[in-house]
Amino acid sequence: MSARVLSVYYNRNRLGAACYDQETATIFVLTDLLEDEDDFRMAHSLLLQLEPSIVIVSKMQDVNLLTKLNKLCFGEKNSTATKIPDKQTEQNSAINEEEMDEKDEEDVDENEEQTEERPLIALHLMPSVAYNFEDAKKRISSLFESLNLTEEENHLRLAFRVDLTATNMISAFGALLKYLDAVRLGVEFEDINTKTPISTIKTITLEEMLQMDDSSMRALQIFQDDLHPSACKAYSVGGAREGISLFRMCNRCQSKSGEALLRRWFERPTTNRETLTNRVTAIHYFVQDCNLDSADFIRIRLKKICILKGILKRAKSQRLSVNDWRNLYMNDIRMVGSDITRITAVIFEVINFSESFVENRFVVNANVDGNLDQLKKLYASLPETLTHIARMEAVALNVPSAVCYVPMFGYLLVVPKNTVFPLSVQNEIELLYEIEDALHVKNDRMRQLDREIGDIKMEIIDIETNAMLKLKQLICRYDKAIRQAINICAKLDCIISLALTAREYNWYCPRYVDESVIDVDDGRHAIMELLSKTKFVPNPIRSGGAQTKVKILMGPNTSGKSIYLKQIGIIVFLAHIGSFVPAKSATIGPVDRIITRMHSLDCVLDGMSTFANDLSQMAIALRRGTGNSLILIDEFGKGTVMEAGLSLLTSSLNYWIRKGKTDCPHVFAVSHFHSLIDHIVKDVNLLSFLTMDVILNDGNFDFQYKLVDGFIDFSHASYVASKVGIGDEVIKRANQIYECLKCNKPIDPLDDDDGELLFKIVPLLDNLKNTDFNVDLKNFLQIMTDLLLPVKERNATLMEEMNENIDMNIQNDDSINVEQIDLTRSDDQRIKLGQNDSHASSSGVLQRLNDSAIILTDLLHGPEDNNSTMIDIFESCLNATGKSSIMKKTQFEHASLNLFN
Repeated sequence: MSARVLSVYYNRNRLGAACYDQETATIFVLTDLLEDEDDFRMAHSLLLQLEPSIVIVSKMQDVNLLTKLNKLCFGEKNSTATKIPDKQTEQNSAINEEEMDEKDEEDVDENEEQTEERPLIALHLMPSVAYNFEDAKKRISSLFESLNLTEEENHLRLAFRVDLTATNMISAFGALLKYLDAVRLGVEFEDINTKTPISTIKTITLEEMLQMDDSSMRALQIFQDDLHPSACKAYSVGGAREGISLFRMCNRCQSKSGEALLRRWFERPTTNRETLTNRVTAIHYFVQDCNLDSADFIRIRLKKICILKGILKRAKSQRLSVNDWRNLYMNDIRMVGSDITRITAVIFEVINFSESFVENRFVVNANVDGNLDQLKKLYASLPETLTHIARMEAVALNVPSAVCYVPMFGYLLVVPKNTVFPLSVQNEIELLYEIEDALHVKNDRMRQLDREIGDIKMEIIDIETNAMLKLKQLICRYDKAIRQAINICAKLDCIISLALTAREYNWYCPRYVDESVIDVDDGRHAIMELLSKTKFVPNPIRSGGAQTKVKILMGPNTSGKSIYLKQIGIIVFLAHIGSFVPAKSATIGPVDRIITRMHSLDCVLDGMSTFANDLSQMAIALRRGTGNSLILIDEFGKGTVMEAGLSLLTSSLNYWIRKGKTDCPHVFAVSHFHSLIDHIVKDVNLLSFLTMDVILNDGNFDFQYKLVDGFIDFSHASYVASKVGIGDEVIKRANQIYECLKCNKPIDPLDDDDGELLFKIVPLLDNLKNTDFNVDLKNFLQIMTDLLLPVKERNATLMEEMNENIDMNIQNDDSINVEQIDLTRSDDQRIKLGQNDSHASSSGVLQRLNDSAIILTDLLHGPEDNNSTMIDIFESCLNATGKSSIMKKTQFEHASLNLFN
């Protein structure tokens, strides 16, 4: 009989698993899923789905998980687990058997299944070191390593095949490999170097669960964390809050338990038809006008519902605080059932909350225990009794005295420190302790009080503690009913929250069918519709059934393609949490997973480029996409050269098209590769082209944001660039280059007449403020002349200026070589002015010229003289270069001198 070994690992409320099937030599991996620490429903579903013969788990796992696995493997009556011997076994890692045998009450949920008789499963406890993440990654990497590849290439190979971000799954996978190497499953009689055969690795999903990874969640803005602006608090506990997201939009829950359950619905969308139908039916009830008063009435009472999970857990193991008892009583869950009403009534009758907060302990009400009432009455009259006895002792001893009661010590006589007791009573005096100037002693009368009255305070505490223990037993007895009541209230809170959202934003109820189809009329993007300043334009969604399943969307930039892509994912997602959807009508068939190539998760630690991450997401879509999957692709291939990106996108789309309509997933792809139509398989039953409607009006494009059938071969990038503020010169040059590339012509170089001149001015301005002009002015002006004027024009005469044959083009003249200039300062230091490797445009240099004028004016004359006049002087220096050589030299020097006068 072939074995099936399941390895599970739970950490930080997430469960990862890996399973080896001996019959097919296949390893199935389950990526990290959110798990409930109360019932471990995901672990339960995993065992029911895979039916393993052996389960391995770390012996240092959460005791609740071990208890759950123990029950699932051996049943309620048996409680046996074996340990795998290991030389690294830790001595202090024994399981607390008492905790393992504790009864673990489970929440009642809509998906809970009846436990059926099934074969027992062997449970093995592995040492915790077997689940070390780094060691596990090395074991997994050895499965894919090639001697012909470098370490970096092997790492990329591993990253493309296994999700390294799923740390719990990696740990479970590594522990599974270690277990297989230890027991040598299937190769027990082979050579010692022969290992357990592994042919393939596949990813599994739990039945009745819509699979989505973190990248898809972020791309569709299901959740969005806004970090705290302080770097110290940003990544601490509570350092982030929910930003603009779909969850925040739908979260109107009044209770913490309701908000936690709604988040769980968003994190674990389901495909269970009965569950989805029940939810939308309940939402439909509260959406109606006639039921709004009922919803408001319930919401007011839901505010008093708090999370009792920690209180119920402490009730089994330790003493509850006064706040815990108050929260149990104040929790308004008694409306759910008679058992809860009884518990609430008992708490109210037994506990005196005012006295409990004063004494910071459990205090019982009057008329609950007659003996307790008598003791409390006696304790209340104790001060008067002790005062009377103190007076008697003062007369007998002839010294000031007092009588006090100290718990554990009883009744004590308090006298001054220098008291001399009469000889007749010295033998009965017993000194207990001394505080400051007072002696605390025992005599015969105090001992008589101890016998007659006794340690009354401790007796009261003992009786009240006994009452508290009985009340705790009652709470534990109805633990399941309390959890069920809280769960019902939380579900009600979630349903009303989704109903209010649907009512406010005009969402409609989806219709669920068995056919693989997505048919939506007037679909909208839930978040963008809320944030848009103009009216949102709805668009239909058609895929499957009589429609094609592969849609290629092309259109101009900023025409709404990505928004349309996201709205498809959001509508399908909302339908699978049992919510109304932002559309006029929606027919949704079964969808097993939503895969997106829209949001890149870049990290400097994974050693992968942005394009490598994009390829990894596409690889997941190609491997896991089924006929019921939804795949959203936004401009895949833009991270590499056009030919490679186009080839990869075309090959991927052709792969899905060739699978046929039954096995082809719902694919929506946005691309700017206009030649894609020439290379893709043209199957009219599977493929269609879409675009966004644009109207040309007086040279301006009017984006309609309306989806239409068709294909375009232009993107209007220049128009969009001008609208976002890019300069006309840049756009003009971009159009020139585009036309050259389009016509397969060489790109013409730029005509930059002012570039060389401006290139010479820049280093001069950068060092202007370091010069003492009272000493170095003449030398500085000479350097400026040498920099800005050609050789023929520096010493030009008036007759030469009158000669019409003189070439006035500075660019064609012989200019001085000023690669490095020495500028003498008043402190005999020399400044070397070197040219930059590149120069800016005319407008950019002029801006730097203006900035330098302002700085220099501040240094020479103070900030009050900083005005546009100084900028005009510098601009005149530039303008002078466009005149005759004598005028250039004269006006340039004159303008420069004016700057320092």
